[in-house]
Parts: sequence; structure tokens; C-alpha cells
Amino acid sequence: MLRSPAIAATIASGFLIFVMIFGLFLTALPVHLQEEFGLSAAPRGVLLGIPSVSSTLIALNLSAIRARLGLRNLLVSGGTAFGLALWGIGVAPTVWGVLVGLLVYGAGEGATVPSLQEITAARAGASQRGIVLATWVSAVRLGQATGPLVFAAVFEEIGTGATLMAGSVVAVAVVGIHAFTPIGDEPAAG
Repeated sequence: MLRSPAIAATIASGFLIFVMIFGLFLTALPVHLQEEFGLSAAPRGVLLGIPSVSSTLIALNLSAIRARLGLRNLLVSGGTAFGLALWGIGVAPTVWGVLVGLLVYGAGEGATVPSLQEITAARAGASQRGIVLATWVSAVRLGQATGPLVFAAVFEEIGTGATLMAGSVVAVAVVGIHAFTPIGDEPAAG
């Protein structure tokens, strides 16, 4: 199953999404909020919690949204939300602009992460489900570990706003995976 193009796509997408979450959102963004807007720890913490609102709303309604959009469009929309949010946060002149970007970012996370988990589990046969899910989790953990290292080095060189904008290129790769691989094909029932 690990050689299946759809499973490989979920693994690659999960890796890249967690690179964005941990490298951009959790590493570059707090520094950006401090350097660009002078925010102390408490307001930064509040802002980092904002995406959970839109993420939860999307995740709780994921079945209905997926029924309306279809799986591929849902995934492409989620990846696009990441890219737009990161770019928007990087160029936002005010905290209010960042707030809007964070809500869009949360929507992307709520649309993609639970969907990728479900797709991965649904496509793996019962006899291989454990290894496939373990591999997916390993890939996202690798993204979780490498994202901060990569993007901390990048923002040291070009600044946090430019790093967030540059990081939106990762979202373009995610959109490409979602648009042009079998990841967006509806899994067979059962």
C-alpha cells in the first residue's frame, strides 16, 4: 500500500502541511508578531489560538462541506487557504490583517488534516492499515521536526514577513499534490 500513488500523496501532503504548521505558524509567526507589531507573549498566545476557532468550525462540518465540494476541491481549497493565509499574514500592515489571515489559516488546517487522516485510513486495507498510518504519522513528525529548523534559518536571513510569504510556496506544492494526484479521488466504500 505504501507504493500506492494515493497513499504516497497523503504522506507527502501531510509532511508539507506539518512543515508549514511547525515551521511557519509555530516558529516564524510568534517572532513576526513580536518584531513587527511589538506584541508581548500574552497577545501572541491569544493570536496563536485564533486558528482553532475556524479549524474547529470547518472540522465539525467537514462531512457536509465534503459532500458539497467533493474531496479534491475540499483538499485544494484547504491548501489554497494555507497559501493565502501565509502570504496575507506576511504582508499584513496591522494585527487585524494578521487576525483575518489566522482565521483563513485555521480553515485550511481544519479542511486538510482530518481529511488526510481519514483518506489514509480509508485507502489502507485492514491488514496494512497500521503500517500505513504509522508511516503517515512518521512523515508528519518529520515535517514537525524539520519545519522549524528550515524556516528559522530562512527568517534569520530574510526576516519573518518575507519568510511567511516565501513559505506560501510550500502551500503551492500542497495544492499541486491535491489537484494532480489520486489523493483527491474518492476512496472506494467499505
